[in-house]
Amino acid sequence: DFEFLLEAIPELLSIQRVVCFYGHANTSPERWKAYARDAVDLINLDPSQSPNTVNNPNQRKISYGVHHSKFFLVGYSDGSLRVIIHTANIGYGDLFHKTQAAFIQDFAPKSTDSPASSPFETALLDYLDTYKFQEPRVFQPGKPKSFLRHVLKQYDFSSALGVLVPSTPGYHKLDLKEKRGHLKVKECIAKHCPAVPSSSVVAPIVCQFSSIGSLTQKYLETQFQE
Repeated sequence: DFEFLLEAIPELLSIQRVVCFYGHANTSPERWKAYARDAVDLINLDPSQSPNTVNNPNQRKISYGVHHSKFFLVGYSDGSLRVIIHTANIGYGDLFHKTQAAFIQDFAPKSTDSPASSPFETALLDYLDTYKFQEPRVFQPGKPKSFLRHVLKQYDFSSALGVLVPSTPGYHKLDLKEKRGHLKVKECIAKHCPAVPSSSVVAPIVCQFSSIGSLTQKYLETQFQE
């Protein structure tokens, strides 16, 4: 809901550079575009549009599915980057009438002691690559135009307190499945969640979502109970 978003965060209208990807919109982004002019990129991602285009970066057209991730990447004047990944759709009802969750963490630029990369960085860049946004922009004041991917590679994500599990619409090759979606969740549970006795009353996993799709109990047990 663009009108709600601008009422909640009017500062968006004065930020030097904003790139906004969105799927379904309840209200038009035209007021934002008219006010911010060239300072904002508003990109509607819709898999039902023609493939290999700005609006549908997938290799084929599908009648369902959407880039449904909800997150902010916020750069600050001190050089840090804040990653915010949340479960709420950006609308009044979701934020004020439902229980939601958010992952929030700040990251500093890489130093000489930082690793070249990290699992969180790899997953984040892999996901953003599926958007195929390849327009150079001035993301950092006083610096030349750069690609978003190159800007993000400057940050040290090795201290990330969570595991990033991207999900993208479309059809995926077998060698990509464990990078995204349910199969990566399965991999992460096996790697990071210690096994507990079946008699234990303590739930080792807590889930938060408003819907989980048309999944059966048998499928969930097959995927996650091993």
